[in-house]
Amino acid sequence: MLYYIWTIHSVSVSCAVSFSVSLKNKVFFKQEFQIERRELRIASKVPEILTTGSILENIILEIVNSEGIVDETIHDEEKTGLSHMLTIKADWLDMEESTRYTFKHGRCVVPAILLSKTEGTICFSAFHSRHSSLSVNVKVHMIKPAIPTPNLEHNKVSSTHALLLQDPSSINQVGVNYIMSIENKKKALEEKICKTGLAIQVVEEQCAKLNKKKEEVEQTIKELQDSTESHSLGFLNHLSTKEEVMEDIEKISNSAAAILCNISRVVPFQEPENHLMKDIIGVVALLGRVQYSQLSRILSEYLGVDQMLAVVTRSFESAAHLEMYTHTGEVDRSNALHAEAAILGKSINGRFTVICLDNISPYRGGFEDHPQGKLALPLPCFIDGTIPKGFLGFAVNMIDLDEDQLSITNNSGNGLRETVFYRLLGQLQVYQTREDMLAASACIKHGAVSLDGGILKENGVMSFGFSDPGVCFQVVTTNNEMALSQENLKLLQDQKSELKTIDDKIKQNVKHHGQVLNYYEKTKKKLSKLMDDVERNL
Repeated sequence: MLYYIWTIHSVSVSCAVSFSVSLKNKVFFKQEFQIERRELRIASKVPEILTTGSILENIILEIVNSEGIVDETIHDEEKTGLSHMLTIKADWLDMEESTRYTFKHGRCVVPAILLSKTEGTICFSAFHSRHSSLSVNVKVHMIKPAIPTPNLEHNKVSSTHALLLQDPSSINQVGVNYIMSIENKKKALEEKICKTGLAIQVVEEQCAKLNKKKEEVEQTIKELQDSTESHSLGFLNHLSTKEEVMEDIEKISNSAAAILCNISRVVPFQEPENHLMKDIIGVVALLGRVQYSQLSRILSEYLGVDQMLAVVTRSFESAAHLEMYTHTGEVDRSNALHAEAAILGKSINGRFTVICLDNISPYRGGFEDHPQGKLALPLPCFIDGTIPKGFLGFAVNMIDLDEDQLSITNNSGNGLRETVFYRLLGQLQVYQTREDMLAASACIKHGAVSLDGGILKENGVMSFGFSDPGVCFQVVTTNNEMALSQENLKLLQDQKSELKTIDDKIKQNVKHHGQVLNYYEKTKKKLSKLMDDVERNL
């Protein structure tokens, strides 16, 4: 058998930086900076003598600064793309270039290195996979040791021994067989330890990949859940019809909107033959619809009852037909809309808002290529160009119009979206949650709302509390939206199924890791016991 004597040489990494200012070859200022040094060293104790072909186990290497303190920032991190790996190279090792070991907070543990059986001086190197100059070299000196021979008289190993230098013919064949048996057992155990150590590394790498894949699938599930929730808010629970909206308006019986809704059941809005109704386009709450009940509610809260019940007419002239006054300036309740209310046995109390279509200053920008004629508004974004998380769109574009409403224009050809709804909502932004809305406050200039009830108005004004708007926009989910939500639900189910498969694989991997690690420890104990028995019998 042969022994090793180890000599370790470490290599440190440092760098100097020079900065100077010169003009016409004359240096006015110069300063040198010394970048802090890093050194790779072996922290674990390396035995001075080891038998040939044996295994170095659990070798700890660490990267330290100039003060000898471990640099814990040297940490292999897949998420950030920072790779810190250790590579072992030696002539006698049949190891692929890809066999590397990870640095964890400045330290790296090499489970096992199978030593050479060649006599003479040999060397292996350990170095950082990306910074090869950060390395440590280990030289090995091999000498011939004594080998025990069995005591044939007692049929067991005695305390006496012979040297390899003596004549081999003097060694009994039984002693030779014993020595060969010990060597074969030792070699087999060492090979098992080495292979098991590599197997442990493979299992740990597989586990790391599975955990990374799990994180990716979990993120996809979260995004799909958010998307599915936002697309399913309306059609799963709170769909409504225009008739239901009219009934809600009529419940506010002392309002002008309620009286007009009552009349429209007999004489429709914009009836050309009716002097009162011919230029009345309708009530704001009846002119649009949305796809989510939460959006309907929050927009209604944002606008308030007065604007939701506002009457939309063609012009100031047509608005004048809704109300007349006495010579003293008081409302004449015997004429116009008040007279119609009296016929119905009702009265109009308080003021009511009238919006004149021809007199609204319309949106002046461009339009999206969309059948609904949506406005081409600039998307909100941070300084780095990213769109805020949870941004769903502009409220003015999230109002849908029926075909007959799309055809309504003022005398300049502007539709309801770029006139009435732009006047009411402007560039109001819509977010998924209050948290998303507040996080995007730097991008909000004209107010914002969130589907969970948040209201942020211009100039830092917020609305807190809770209220029942009474009248909301109609909620209708399109076939396309429903199909999209169903598709998301299917994708969500597939991702959840994949997540379960990954979890099962992780459990199997953890179990396998425990089994391999247990086998590794048991094999180490067997080898240790074998060597102890040999030493006791020397």
